[in-house]
Amino acid sequence: MKMNQIKKILMPTDFSKTAQNAMKYAIELAWTHKAKLTLMHVVPYIPNLGHDIAGYYLLAQKEDLKRAQIKMKELQDEILSKFLLKVKTIVKNDYVQGAIVDYAKSSNTDLIIMGTHGVTGIKEFFIGSNSYGVVNQSHCPVITIHPKGGKKNDAPAILIKASNARKDKGHPADRKTSLKLLNETRNQTFKTIVLPVRIAKHSREKVLYIVQIAKKYDSFVHIAAYVSRIDNTGELRKVNAYAKQVEKYLKSNNIKCRITIICGANYIQQILKFAEKRKADLITIMAQRDYGLSQYISGPYAQQLVNHSKIPVLSVPVKYNPKLIKYYNPVTASY
Repeated sequence: MKMNQIKKILMPTDFSKTAQNAMKYAIELAWTHKAKLTLMHVVPYIPNLGHDIAGYYLLAQKEDLKRAQIKMKELQDEILSKFLLKVKTIVKNDYVQGAIVDYAKSSNTDLIIMGTHGVTGIKEFFIGSNSYGVVNQSHCPVITIHPKGGKKNDAPAILIKASNARKDKGHPADRKTSLKLLNETRNQTFKTIVLPVRIAKHSREKVLYIVQIAKKYDSFVHIAAYVSRIDNTGELRKVNAYAKQVEKYLKSNNIKCRITIICGANYIQQILKFAEKRKADLITIMAQRDYGLSQYISGPYAQQLVNHSKIPVLSVPVKYNPKLIKYYNPVTASY
């Protein structure tokens, strides 16, 4: 299986505290993977609502664009000064989700990192979160970061140490020093990863992306093999076989891992409960819809997880590549 390389990262920002939290992850991931980081701000496009109203909103949008360009330049300079990382900045006036997705695709972005405010109740049922809109349409994986996401003091330590180092006599930390600090602290960001496995054709495609992250951070991967009922021996046998395939592949890449069978009627609740108990730093899920009854009622699993998880979530789009999956044959009981 071809390994997925993270060389281009896109970080949409609205300058909120939620975006600032996600920015910490974006900067460290760019450092760790030696990837190019692009920051993007989209001033929401407002359609023509009439001559007088349109003129007022057009003027307001121009002012918003000017303010955004100033903020982005300040952010760009700050990142370069503190972390010696050159970033590209983009400011657009467009439909937010579409602009992010279109740019990511046209620029061959490998990973999008963005904050999510999360939604609950009736709002979740009808519209979901803006972050999920990007997850649902993106051609590449998306990591969503909740404002309260991660562990206490979850800001990657490299950012704090490098920032402090630069204050010595007013000089920025040199790259050699920053790299040393990075090597000392990089395993704190995604130290523990939860990788759910269930009966779904594309459930294991996310393994390829987890390998890239786990190798960089020396992560321990918990393979959460999900079954709806523990007495369903057919489902249990299939899921266990899937999990063992994943375990074998991870171990072949020298990644520490363990299989745990989890059971319950609500898939997302069980995954979140398991991840919180393991104090996970990252949960992975496929950005797909199975069209089961539960997803018609509560929304796709990826949407539920993005909306409710305080732990960062890696959503991987389905590629529909048959070479990545060996399908179970119920007749021969083999793959």
